[in-house]
Amino acid sequence: MTGGAGGGVDWPTAGSPVTPDAAAGAARGDGTPSGARTPVRTCVGCRGKGSRTDLVRVVAAEGVAVLDLRARAAGRGAWLHPDPACLALAERRRALPRALRVPAPLDLAELRAGLERLAAGRGGA
Repeated sequence: MTGGAGGGVDWPTAGSPVTPDAAAGAARGDGTPSGARTPVRTCVGCRGKGSRTDLVRVVAAEGVAVLDLRARAAGRGAWLHPDPACLALAERRRALPRALRVPAPLDLAELRAGLERLAAGRGGA
C-alpha cells in the first residue's frame, strides 16, 4: 500500500504524474479523464449503445411519435438509431410506448417518414 493512510487504496505518491482523474479513466479502460465522459444512450429498437450523435431522440406528442432532432423537446424521450430496422424492432417489441410511458399505442407514421427523410439526407440506407 502506497500513500500512507489511504484506507487500502493505492494512491500515487507525491510527484507522480498520474492524477486521480487520469487513474479513473485508466480504470474504466477508455483512457479519458473522468471529467470528459460523454453519456451513453441505448437504442430502444436494437438495444445497442451509442452517443447522442449516433442516435435520434423520439418524443410523444398527443399520441404521435415524432423526431426531436435538437433533443430539446419537453417531456420524456427515447433514443433510436436513425435506421428503419431499429424502428421495426422497436415497433415489434412495443418498446416506444413503454419507454415514453404512454398508455395507448403510438402513431408511428410521422416518425417513420421522418426517419426516411433523415436517411435520404444522410445519403444512405
